[in-house]
Amino acid sequence: MKKTNEDKLWLLISQRVAQVLDGGIPNGELAIISGGTGTGSSSYSKPNVEELYESIEHYTKQTGKRFRMTKDQKDRNLTREQAFKETHSK
Repeated sequence: MKKTNEDKLWLLISQRVAQVLDGGIPNGELAIISGGTGTGSSSYSKPNVEELYESIEHYTKQTGKRFRMTKDQKDRNLTREQAFKETHSK
């Protein structure tokens, strides 16, 4: 299943919200994201999804959710690691 741009956007938004709630974003960057006047650069670049979740264990620790494979991924006999990379990459 190919991800649409909307799917990717919602994934990035939910990951950033999880980061904010976990205290993982510096105050300057948080001010820039929220439209305030932070001390960081005014040009904000999107995070790379691969950088946010290094592994399934890291994903679980960051989000509090366990990674679940889709039916399609199971039908294609992917390993959990292959399915994770497919789901959480560009």
